[in-house]
Amino acid sequence: MKEDHDLRSLLTNYHFKENSIKNNTWRIVLIYGIVGCLWILFSDMLLLYLVKEPELVLSLQTYKGWFYVLSTSLLLYFLVKAGYDEIFNLTKALYEKNEELISFSEELIAKDDELNEKIIKLNETMNHLEDQKRFKDEIFNTTSTVVMIWNLNGELIETNNRFSELFKFDSHEAIGHKWDELLLEEKEGHTSDEVLKKLGADNKLESYENHIIAKDGKRLSMLWNKKRIPNPNTGIPMVVSFGVDITEEKTKEAKIIELAYKDRLTGLGNRVMFEQDVEKRIEDQKEFVLYYLDFDNFKNLNDIYGHELGDRFLMDFAHSVAATFSDMDMYRWCGDEFLMVGNQICTEDIKFRMSELMILTGQKWHIDHMDYYPSISVGITEYPKDGVNLGELLMNADMALHKAKKNGKDTYVFYKTQFRSEVEQITQVENRIQNAIEESLFHLHFQPIYQLDNLGVIGFEVLLRFDTELFNMTTGELIAIAEQTGQISAIDRWVVNHSFEYIKSHMMNTDHIVFINLSSKSLASTIIVEYIKALLFETGINPGRIEIELTEYSLINNFKNTLAIINSLKDLGIKISLDDFGTQYSSLNYLSKIPFDTLKIDKSYIDQIVNNTSERIIVEAIINLSNKLGVQTIAEGVESKEQLSLLTKMGCRYAQGYHLDRPMSVEHLIPYGVVLQNKNNKI
Repeated sequence: MKEDHDLRSLLTNYHFKENSIKNNTWRIVLIYGIVGCLWILFSDMLLLYLVKEPELVLSLQTYKGWFYVLSTSLLLYFLVKAGYDEIFNLTKALYEKNEELISFSEELIAKDDELNEKIIKLNETMNHLEDQKRFKDEIFNTTSTVVMIWNLNGELIETNNRFSELFKFDSHEAIGHKWDELLLEEKEGHTSDEVLKKLGADNKLESYENHIIAKDGKRLSMLWNKKRIPNPNTGIPMVVSFGVDITEEKTKEAKIIELAYKDRLTGLGNRVMFEQDVEKRIEDQKEFVLYYLDFDNFKNLNDIYGHELGDRFLMDFAHSVAATFSDMDMYRWCGDEFLMVGNQICTEDIKFRMSELMILTGQKWHIDHMDYYPSISVGITEYPKDGVNLGELLMNADMALHKAKKNGKDTYVFYKTQFRSEVEQITQVENRIQNAIEESLFHLHFQPIYQLDNLGVIGFEVLLRFDTELFNMTTGELIAIAEQTGQISAIDRWVVNHSFEYIKSHMMNTDHIVFINLSSKSLASTIIVEYIKALLFETGINPGRIEIELTEYSLINNFKNTLAIINSLKDLGIKISLDDFGTQYSSLNYLSKIPFDTLKIDKSYIDQIVNNTSERIIVEAIINLSNKLGVQTIAEGVESKEQLSLLTKMGCRYAQGYHLDRPMSVEHLIPYGVVLQNKNNKI
């Protein structure tokens, strides 16, 4: 710098002149001595040479002396003056330089202070940077995110602690190795080369997943973000990968998917998975066959052995069928209903496979102490022949299944187009039934029941009737449809309500018993008990004049629940009859466990007692057993004098049938003591 150069020049000149000044005194003396000596040596000689006169020489000697003094004085003056001038100039220059030096020194002090401040700030910055580095290092090594830094060859340059913690590789084991070769399965994508290709214009690759195999063999699901950046020191590009372990989330996600798409009991696909799979088949326009499976009377198994054993059977059944028919997709639809979907095959092959299914299903299933021989009904529909969308296929399969049930169960039925017209007919009947209930378009007929020893009427069985213009079918057919549609309970309540109204209006002064039929549907709920209880309270009718008729079929469905409802009706004072005995699931067990008041022998037995000895023996045995149990017997469907005579001899106390009286409307009951308040009244 210029100030430093001037200072060095000044000091150099000063040092040189300092030596010159120190020697100046001797130089003056030496000059003076030399001049004096030369003057002494040569002035006299010169004077004597120039002046020959002694007197003049003496006189000139004086002047010579003064001249010498004067000249030497002048000489000394100039010599001294030159020395002083030099000293003055040097002193002046030194002063000026001293001033410059002071100024420069002040500048140096200022710069030194500034430098010290900068050093302090630099130290503070360095400390701050060091703190930041420690902080970043702490974040780098304590974060739950895996951080890998690798070069464009895929070789690891640096890893954090989470990398070692999660993947079980120490940093020295990983650095220098290609991360994809170190961590990825052979079949796994997103290698280093693929990642580099997929890095976008912004050099980012965000949110992609892959699987990592840790050193200990554990398989981890990872979510990655990657960024290509230049090395801050060398400028060479490198890639930073940030990975989050989502193994637990993936496990939970799989569990959620399993819960959403899998049936908990059997492990089969549920209806959600079924709908998605079938929709995919339809979208791909792949022909397939849909099988709708439903067990026959499975409710009985749950009622008798409990739901736990029922569930275990369903689980065993599902696993066996799924294993046997592994080329099909099997789903649990609901309860004891299953769906199977298989590729399109010819009709004969379908029949063969269904025979296999029936044999597999019908074998003995042993679970704990239970031996179970189930049967199954199957409805079959084909895509696209029977339907072009899921809704149509399911509806058609359901119709085919319903037909299989109607055909006697334990069979399979292919969907046919006429099934739809049958369903439409049932729907029309369903609407008419609902309208008949709401508009009270039904009416009641009453068939007298006779006491055989005196042929007196002891009561009437209430029978539902309707105009043929409203329903072009028999009462039995209508009841069967009502049971399918679930309207039978509403019909039961309508019959009970109007029967009570009839008794209150016309029979309060008689002691006739009114027999009212209840369906199995009504006996499945305590609602009917509360309904009858309310009517008894409202009408004031003696409950002993009401006898509820039950069929054997209604008893087989949930026996325990039915028995509880029967006991509740008995507690109200109502009598109970077993109707159509011998036609369904005849069991003496019912007679011993259910407090029946009356047993009605079905018409099918009565028809044969005159000409068929075996039938006559059976009827006589039923009558004798009932009498011993204290249960009254009523013979149904008596149509001849011979039948009536035989029944009387057998000890049967009561009978009803066309030979005695047909069912009749209220107007025709006057001879039996019925009082009509309004002849136009129709109930």
